[in-house]
Amino acid sequence: MARRRIFARSRKERVYEKLLAHITGSNVPVNGRLASLGTLASRFGTSPGTVYAAMNELEKSGIVTKRHGSGTYVNVKHRGLSMADAVMLCFETRAHVFGDLAAMLAEQIQSRRHVVTIVDSSRLTADGAELMDRIRCTETRYFVVHTHAYFPYELFRHPAFLKKHVVALDKWTSNIDWPGLYRVLSRYNEGGEHVARHLWERGHRHALLMGTRSLDHYLQGVPAPEENAGRAFADEWTRLGGTWESAFADNAPGALMEMELEGPAFRAAFSKARRPTAIFGTMDAVALLAQQALRQWFTDLAPSVDIVGYGDTPWSRAASPALTTVSFDLPAMTAEAMRILAALWHG
Repeated sequence: MARRRIFARSRKERVYEKLLAHITGSNVPVNGRLASLGTLASRFGTSPGTVYAAMNELEKSGIVTKRHGSGTYVNVKHRGLSMADAVMLCFETRAHVFGDLAAMLAEQIQSRRHVVTIVDSSRLTADGAELMDRIRCTETRYFVVHTHAYFPYELFRHPAFLKKHVVALDKWTSNIDWPGLYRVLSRYNEGGEHVARHLWERGHRHALLMGTRSLDHYLQGVPAPEENAGRAFADEWTRLGGTWESAFADNAPGALMEMELEGPAFRAAFSKARRPTAIFGTMDAVALLAQQALRQWFTDLAPSVDIVGYGDTPWSRAASPALTTVSFDLPAMTAEAMRILAALWHG
């Protein structure tokens, strides 16, 4: 997994967090007086001026009150939550794999006493500029986003994002870059190559590669803006000496799995004298459609064809028999994203 360097926060921000931790964790009661600026400066290894600036921020938050000639007093032993404390998750919430990843992240973030807000990234394009403008202008400073080929990267072109931190999960296909961007990338190519070797070792030599229409561009040699499991499978399968052909599924809102198989190419592949003996679906939903189509159109062949999916989603388990599939290491992606967030929170 690739990642970028963590950039430290300002000295005042770090002292602010130390003061807050001191107030919430010390024996100083509500209405109790804090130590002098000089004493606190020595404790935190900084200057009285930095402590004074951080104390001003605590006063603005209502946590302390400064009384002229008397000192600084504690109002509350905790601070109220604001959108600045929140982490905004931008995910395709209906996508099984990354919906699960969003849920894992939300649980981890909340366990660290941060607020979580969730935006369905598929709505960023559907609802247009208004929603994106509202996200840009929010007080939220931390974002975790599931990025992919269709993600509206123009969201990050706004100058406001120069002061925000974005952890990009899965893929990053944009040339937009800034110091607040951190990446946790999954390795799609390795998954496709692994499937090719798995099917080859099982004795298959002619395979059917299936995906959505976007896969067709990659198979025709168009430079891929991102890693693609189907293209990786085709390259590795060819290197091993196998042959393959392709068939596709299209988005079909309202249909089961919101996808529909393009039947003519599929039927043509299994009507030839040399038929595929294995199918690799670059999504579990596509692999399940292939299994259903085989049973409908080629009942006698269906038991002898190996089918492998991608994603380890509920669609793979809904198949009968259940599909062999490639699993994403969601716990590892969650752990890496949380490591980055923790470093940002604590400076």
